[in-house]
Amino acid sequence: MKTVIGIALAGFIGLSGIVMGQEKKEPAGADIGATAKAPAVSDTVHLVQTTPFSYCAVEMKGSYDKHGAGFQSLYQAAGAQGLPMTAVPFGIYWNSPQDTPVDSLKWELGFALPEARPLTTPLVLKKWEFPMTASVSFEGAYGSEAQTAAYGKLFAWIGQNGYKPAGPLMEKFITMPTQDANGQFSGKVEIVIPVAAAK
Repeated sequence: MKTVIGIALAGFIGLSGIVMGQEKKEPAGADIGATAKAPAVSDTVHLVQTTPFSYCAVEMKGSYDKHGAGFQSLYQAAGAQGLPMTAVPFGIYWNSPQDTPVDSLKWELGFALPEARPLTTPLVLKKWEFPMTASVSFEGAYGSEAQTAAYGKLFAWIGQNGYKPAGPLMEKFITMPTQDANGQFSGKVEIVIPVAAAK
């Protein structure tokens, strides 16, 4: 699957202006649902058992260029509805631009909630119910060969260890991206995909 992190940058950077000053009731980056957590930066693939967790999301369709508008909608609505905004934001990508027309891409932006609660549009209450995931953490320049290699490592590990993908790709945005003098963005991202035993 083609990486989507670089396309999301403009939207993710826009988060800082929306969530600045939010009261932190738990550590920044708190992650709900994982019973074993991969390091923030690693070249090792981790097999993780997870417990189901609720999350709020804005459902998106079409080009990944809409990340900016999607993140803005997510955090503005979350603030208006009094949701805690301390969990790691993520994108969930239900199909791939490699085999899906751009107009038919289905994806969502969201973050975990401590508990399920009623939400109003544009937010939708959802539940992550995949019991096992494989993940790899990446730190570096978006769109780089190293980033592509991280995806390759993850999918190769899945096949080589008797598993198969069993759900949508998730990208957890661990840190706010930074930009160097040449305009190159870098940051930490955890790439996650549900897996099941291959038959």
